[in-house]
Amino acid sequence: MGQRVRAAGGKPFATDSNTLYNGMRANAVDHLELAHEHGFSHETLGFPVIIADGLKGESQVALDGPGKTLKHVFLAGAGYVADAAIILTHVTGHLAAGLGAAIKNVAMGFGGRAGKLQQHSAAAPIFTKSKCKACGRCAKHCPAGAITVGESAVVDQPRCIGCGECYAFCPHGAVGFDWTTTSPDLQRKMAEYCLAYQEEKAGRVAYLSFITRVTKNCDCLGKATEPCLPDLGVVGSLDPVAIDTAARDLLNERHGRDVFGEYWPTSTIARSWNTASRSAWGPPGMS
Repeated sequence: MGQRVRAAGGKPFATDSNTLYNGMRANAVDHLELAHEHGFSHETLGFPVIIADGLKGESQVALDGPGKTLKHVFLAGAGYVADAAIILTHVTGHLAAGLGAAIKNVAMGFGGRAGKLQQHSAAAPIFTKSKCKACGRCAKHCPAGAITVGESAVVDQPRCIGCGECYAFCPHGAVGFDWTTTSPDLQRKMAEYCLAYQEEKAGRVAYLSFITRVTKNCDCLGKATEPCLPDLGVVGSLDPVAIDTAARDLLNERHGRDVFGEYWPTSTIARSWNTASRSAWGPPGMS
């Protein structure tokens, strides 16, 4: 693939963004080392690996939201400035969304830290006073000047923009968020993030989804999970709604049942997954 990109005059690179949760993908240093362990390196790929949102998630670009739910969306810097993209997705189930496929991959993979917070939470930080050491790092890195530090850090909620800088830079684990959200809310937000990326790339993005080693849970769990369904191959499209719909329909047709609806019955996306997406996108069309 890299050779074909170069032959077309492009400069290929592989990318992903850091996670909000702690682990080996929470910062670019650990993230790159983990990628190397899994075979994603310049030596093995023939092109570099770049973490899309910077060292600790600080590289993100704010855009006007394209839908009805979000006023602004925050895209990871390298994903935003890239001239074109090929989205490679591993199709799985997902606890909150029912289906983890191309739309989720773009929404989370190219969502900046503030974007991930928007999609998963109320985006308002919660400070645990007992853990706070009043070191001031959160206030130093707050772009809105919404944090003051006395005996402990305090956030001015009206001034807070939900960027997550305090979460990333607190060394004591004193910052958290209200992660509760409903499945339909998450679906709408993911759809609008993917739509924002699709519109920004304007015909310069394509999707390949691998219906292989399909698991009940998404890959975010960070541990090996045995596949629950036989491999069906790879599907491709220029339309993320169409490719996700195709992946779901192929699995359901092959097994004669609503696969992800049975796995995650509380996730409405599993039963009629593209309802929220179509409200933002309109009807899909395979290419």
